[in-house]
Amino acid sequence: MIEIKDISGRVKLSVSIGTGSVRRFELMKEDYVNLVFSLSDPVQLEIGDNIDYEGSVFYVTGNTYPTFNASTGGYDYSVRFDSHYYRWKNHILFYDRQGNKEASWSLTRAPEAHLSIVVSNLRSLGFRYNGKEYQAVVDSSVDAVAKLVQYNSTNIVDALTKIAEAWECEWWVEGDKIYIGRIERGDPVDLEIGRQVVSMPRAQSQDLFATRLYAFGSTRNIPSGYRKGESGTVVQGVVQKRLMLPKGTPYVDVVQGLTEDQIVEAVVIFDDIYPRKIGTITEVIPKEVTEEGEDGTSETFTVYRFKDSGLSFSEEYVLPGKELRVVFQTGPLSGMDFALRFNPEGLPEDDPEAQVFEIVRNDSYGQTLPESPLIPGTGNKYILYNFDTQYVSDTLIPQAEEELLRRTIEYKGKVVSDPSTYTCVLNSYYASGYDESNGILNPEKAIDLSVGQRVRLINKAYFKNGRESRVLGFEKKLDIPYDSPSYTVGESAAYSRLGELERKLENIQYKDNTYVNQGSGSFGVYIIKKEDTTAASDENVFSALRTLYEINKVKQDNGKRYLRKDIPDIAHEDILFDKKIGSSIFLDGMDGKGWEIKADGFGIMEALKVRSDIYAGNKIGSISFAPGFTGWGTEIDIPTATGTFDNIFARKTFTAYEIVYSQIYALGGNQTVSDINKIGRVERLSDRWRCYMDDMDGLMLMNLREGDGVRIQRRNGITSTKYIFGRCIGISSDYFDVAYPLIEGTGEPEAGDFAMRWGNDRDTTRQGLIYLTSADQGAPFIAVYDGITGVSTQDTLKAHIGNLSMIRTKNGTQLKGYGAYLNGIYIENSSIYLDNGMTVEQQFSVMNGELRSEIEGVRNDMSLESGNILVNSTFGKDTNYWAEANDIHLINVSGNLLWVGGSFYSDKRKVSDIYRDGSRNVLRIKDTYIFQRNDVMKVPELEESEDGHTFSFSLFYKVMRRGVLTVGFQGQELYESLTLEPSDEYVKLSKAGKWDGTGDFRIGFTGEILIYSVSLFNDRLADAVIKLETRILQTEEYIKLLATKEYVDSETGAIYTKYDAELSVMADKIEQRVTKTDFDTETGAIKSELEGKITVEAGRITSLSTSLDNTNNSLTQVGTELDAVKGNLELYVKKDGVISSINLSDEGILIQADRINLVGAVTFSMFNTDVKNTINNASSNASSALSKANEALSDASSAWSKASSAESTASTAYSNASKAIQDAATAISNAAKAVTTAGSAQEAINNLPAWSKEASIIKALTSATVIVNGYIKTSMIDVDNLYATSLDAVRGTIGGFTINNNQLYGTTNNEYYGSYKMYMDSSRCEIGISDSNESTYKLSVGYNYRTTNDAGTASLFIKKSLAIRTMVEVPRTAIKVAVTNADDSNMVKLECESTRNDSGFMNFLYCEHGIREIQLGTKKFSNDSPGIWRTVLRMDLMPSVTQVNTESTSGTRYNVKWDSATGLLYIE
Repeated sequence: MIEIKDISGRVKLSVSIGTGSVRRFELMKEDYVNLVFSLSDPVQLEIGDNIDYEGSVFYVTGNTYPTFNASTGGYDYSVRFDSHYYRWKNHILFYDRQGNKEASWSLTRAPEAHLSIVVSNLRSLGFRYNGKEYQAVVDSSVDAVAKLVQYNSTNIVDALTKIAEAWECEWWVEGDKIYIGRIERGDPVDLEIGRQVVSMPRAQSQDLFATRLYAFGSTRNIPSGYRKGESGTVVQGVVQKRLMLPKGTPYVDVVQGLTEDQIVEAVVIFDDIYPRKIGTITEVIPKEVTEEGEDGTSETFTVYRFKDSGLSFSEEYVLPGKELRVVFQTGPLSGMDFALRFNPEGLPEDDPEAQVFEIVRNDSYGQTLPESPLIPGTGNKYILYNFDTQYVSDTLIPQAEEELLRRTIEYKGKVVSDPSTYTCVLNSYYASGYDESNGILNPEKAIDLSVGQRVRLINKAYFKNGRESRVLGFEKKLDIPYDSPSYTVGESAAYSRLGELERKLENIQYKDNTYVNQGSGSFGVYIIKKEDTTAASDENVFSALRTLYEINKVKQDNGKRYLRKDIPDIAHEDILFDKKIGSSIFLDGMDGKGWEIKADGFGIMEALKVRSDIYAGNKIGSISFAPGFTGWGTEIDIPTATGTFDNIFARKTFTAYEIVYSQIYALGGNQTVSDINKIGRVERLSDRWRCYMDDMDGLMLMNLREGDGVRIQRRNGITSTKYIFGRCIGISSDYFDVAYPLIEGTGEPEAGDFAMRWGNDRDTTRQGLIYLTSADQGAPFIAVYDGITGVSTQDTLKAHIGNLSMIRTKNGTQLKGYGAYLNGIYIENSSIYLDNGMTVEQQFSVMNGELRSEIEGVRNDMSLESGNILVNSTFGKDTNYWAEANDIHLINVSGNLLWVGGSFYSDKRKVSDIYRDGSRNVLRIKDTYIFQRNDVMKVPELEESEDGHTFSFSLFYKVMRRGVLTVGFQGQELYESLTLEPSDEYVKLSKAGKWDGTGDFRIGFTGEILIYSVSLFNDRLADAVIKLETRILQTEEYIKLLATKEYVDSETGAIYTKYDAELSVMADKIEQRVTKTDFDTETGAIKSELEGKITVEAGRITSLSTSLDNTNNSLTQVGTELDAVKGNLELYVKKDGVISSINLSDEGILIQADRINLVGAVTFSMFNTDVKNTINNASSNASSALSKANEALSDASSAWSKASSAESTASTAYSNASKAIQDAATAISNAAKAVTTAGSAQEAINNLPAWSKEASIIKALTSATVIVNGYIKTSMIDVDNLYATSLDAVRGTIGGFTINNNQLYGTTNNEYYGSYKMYMDSSRCEIGISDSNESTYKLSVGYNYRTTNDAGTASLFIKKSLAIRTMVEVPRTAIKVAVTNADDSNMVKLECESTRNDSGFMNFLYCEHGIREIQLGTKKFSNDSPGIWRTVLRMDLMPSVTQVNTESTSGTRYNVKWDSATGLLYIE
């Protein structure tokens, strides 16, 4: 018993610990006791009610309510009592900032400071542990540096998680101590799979695992030109420029020396690392400001400005598109983040008073700040961000990069460790301390682990040499703590509730504004909250609460008018259904699911409870029923008031006007044909009755055998009938043994009883019997049974001949009249007559000209379907192909093994074997496991996939004794571990998940379980049921056979795959078709469809195979047509509108395709019809062009010889190019006709077109063409367009340019320049424009025109000067040479122009570089005679005498005067 107390300590009630009560702990997540109990009357439990368990107090922390148990009339409770410190989750962690309690706040301090605020809150709330105030302890493993933690209405428990995550450690509570650090204790305890541990499923932690790290810092203070050309990081679809590792260090290898195939890469981001400078406030300037509101009212408040004498700032330092912000590090505003206005008065920035920062007020922290007393102060530290730090210092970015590298190296140890957690379910024997070697319970050897306990996991599937780790959590039963306790083992928690929540909210909440990440480059969109009046548009979205509000408003409007489908609702008027009503998921049949009532009144459902009377007009009984002594089932016939049962028990009075007792023998009026023995005497042994046979004076031999079911039934006087049923477990020549206790019945075997064989549980040849009766219920009839293994004969009736009126089939069909109910029938050389005197054949012809037959069925056993990867997974006969782990102990008595009933007596503690359950053989697993090796399974070949491949498995189970079921591939997603309670019926278990095709398939159970129909598929089919249907339709016109097979999701009714086949026979046509359709189970749309169809007609056979792929929008059809009337055979392939075909007929072979690949040599010109006709015409013209008839004949003969050679060669390649032969023959024929029709040679020549008289064309027309695979050799190709990847030409012309001997040249005649040739010569590395002497202009590399000063250098030279003749008076630039950087405005230009400006100056040389320029040209002066142009030199920034003297002092000096206004030089 356990006591539940109220908050004052008064006992509220005492309850018994029920099954399902557990104690559960998971580090940083939960610590509670779940108590299961039942009460006859409900008791209200309130928050604060508590229990004492193992020296600690656990409290109710939320509302809890019982559920009413209709079967007991009582109330069932399942109450969660949280540990004392989990009561803190109901309280917000406040920060007392100088008298103001803040729910949303930030703090940058060491962990002790954060924990002190937690302890302060607990004290103010009055929380204590056994009268002691809570204390905080930071262990030595924590690096106690100051860090920023932000709290936003965070409860105290989640606040502890925030603190632990900030310092990358853990928190836990022991008594009155609150710890942060790492919990680890004790020497390692071995936990080995198959010994201490029965199952060890693996769960992936949130932690990172990698062997190579790409590290990035924050986006703060990163200039736009930072590391230009290097990629940034992509966060939620947005490319961001982040701080990177130092140049030359693109990544950090956690493990050195790995190959590329072994490397696991990961990206880590440290958002707290960025280029920064910690400043110090040297002056605070408060300023009164008055602002007018929209309603006309004014508000006066104080804004705070500050200076930092150590910082010189400018507005241009702020990054484009960013807002300058500050994070205070110390002082009353510590940890708070504000926008700043630099130089708010707009003063010139060189004015010292401009170096002022104004804090922009906001209400992000629960109140408008800054406001006294939360204001900045002199000496407070701060960090600016969103500015280019390079303006402040060139060292800040390199320092930050080095800090990022140091942090990444420190982080290495965290990512190389295995991040997985393992749930270890212990063997109950080991957990309790039971010593199997001596059978003694030794509590000192019990395994009872606490959190932090170091363990050594041993499991070769996961670790080669084991793995040392620690306990992070556990779950133990309250009633039997050593019954399969489970422990969570790992390095870090598999899941952080708060961390997961923050990860989900990270991209949509930023301080007081909410955004939705669009993933398209923009930051976010506006969120319309519940009370927001903003109109909805395409540029904003509703919040979750607003969405629910809008939906609820519509529901309320419609709720009064429409009947709801998604919630319970009431119809105030009649509702009528024309067809049926039922559950949304319905599968017909006794193995189906759901319920249905049709319009004709027929209904099917799982169960029916009636509070009052039930009236029936016909019969009430079991689904299937057979009458008589050997029958089965139950039936009450209402019209005759007759009932048939196996047993009737009356607790009080039984009244009957007449009782008739019957005793059945194996001979007599009601005869049972089976083995029988009469009992002479009985001897009672410890575990059996030894029945000695009455040999009836030597007439009877021992007929019973081991395994026989023994049925004894006889009348005792006139008041009762004795009935017993047992199993024969041993025989000799004069006795048989019946096992004790009996399987069914009361009493025991006695002398004079007749023991009848009633089937056999192992020998299939002894499982039949025949029953003949003329007086039993439903008589007269003969019944034949086979397959009897137990008491019942249900599903074993193979034939029933005679009266059928008491037979009800398995699907509930009630038979009537006389006839035969058979399991199968074979009839030869017979006619079947109907009651109207007609044969079946005659009757079919008059059934309104039509015959229909339909048969439907549902099968949920997928183990026999094609595609099942497992072998022998039905377990119908044996466990072949499966490996077993049995543990069988032979019983030792005084040093000898116990021999009982012809075999050693054993204790099967751990066993997997075949067990007979009713009429089905099943797999029994008792405290062990069974597995099929990977090399035995039919594992399909898998294509490589980054996402992996989805498989599914299913099985049916019935639990005999509670335990943990483990199924699948341990260590992979396709694995299930469940704790199961005993069940009366078989339950289907299915699971879909990823599997990489490796490992053994294992089934294990820690209790006792029965299993059958195990299947494993390379898709989600394992959970499907199979709906089958066949139909026959016959009319005077046709006969159709149709069949469908559907794989249906057992939960949703959605179809995975459907097979559909049809065979149609008509007098003039036979058609057959098979279709396979795959569906999308979510939308019902067709994913893909395969179909094959054959049609047979007189003289014509067609076939069509179609593949439709809606995923890739592809349609492929392959067809054939054999047509004797047309005399052709056609084969074609059509894919996405493109057709390729081959047509064979008596006229030849026609091949049509966009591309034809022929292997072999073909000596024929072309395959294309147009080209072929062109060549044929050209051949004709060439023959006509012969000057003399005999020359034409000679050429024709030569052509004939060549064509014959082509025909011979083409014949050798007939298999690859039959069409080429036909084309060659056509060419020969055309050539012969050309000779015949030539007539007069001279006349033919006169009629020739001009082009045909060119020698090159005539030569090409008489030359041969060779095509071998991709090689073509011919003398001339005349085409409109020629596309070539590469072109190798020795001579010829292109676009007017001639190719010859390493030259490309062209000539021209110009009215101004005469005849010139332009050329490029690769042998002399020059480009030239020449006249007939080829010496006018040449541009060449310096190797050809060297001087003594430029030997060995490569330069460009103009061989001769360039003369320009201006034929018209227009301004134009003759030569302009520029040496410049495209982005540099200070370029150097050299110009020679004939451009005349307004001042009459004409440039010939112009050199400009920045503010320095030189001009050489001519100028017309106004006082000169007409036509006089004087040479002038204009220059700027001339050297002085001191500069000239540095060069030379020996020359003659002349006075040159320079006009500063015009820039002209002149001699005086």
